[in-house]
Amino acid sequence: MGYALEATSDTSSVAPLLRACGLNVREESDDDFYHVVTTAPGGVAACAGWTLIEHSAIIHSLAVAPTSRGSGLGVGILATVMSKLKEELNVDAIYISAKTNGVRRLFRNFGFFPLDLPDLPEDISELVKSDSATALEAGQVLARSYDGIKRGFDKC
Repeated sequence: MGYALEATSDTSSVAPLLRACGLNVREESDDDFYHVVTTAPGGVAACAGWTLIEHSAIIHSLAVAPTSRGSGLGVGILATVMSKLKEELNVDAIYISAKTNGVRRLFRNFGFFPLDLPDLPEDISELVKSDSATALEAGQVLARSYDGIKRGFDKC
């Protein structure tokens, strides 16, 4: 089965997958973007969504359909989004909230590190809190900083 990767700001195609994975479906905004992996028959196999805030980004959605889990799509789409954010959109930092140990481990493997909520920039903190259906605990917000890292030398 083949896959296609596309960028979109339309949430209608990814809303069923996000809901099935227990993630919030954000109202459409000019600051929100998604990368969607679709299957050959046109179903959504995985998606990653992010919001840009000045020189930072928040990955607010990373979801893989149950039938596509274990295939490497989650890792692949995360690597694609991180590359786009760093190389094309020139972000200095990427933030994510991750509630499970498995998801936090995945992000740590990509160079993310846990932050305490008081250490977050205010605009990032507000958006992360608004995206979370439940209160965030220590260690659930992770960040990946590119400040001071030369382009091409970062092996994420």
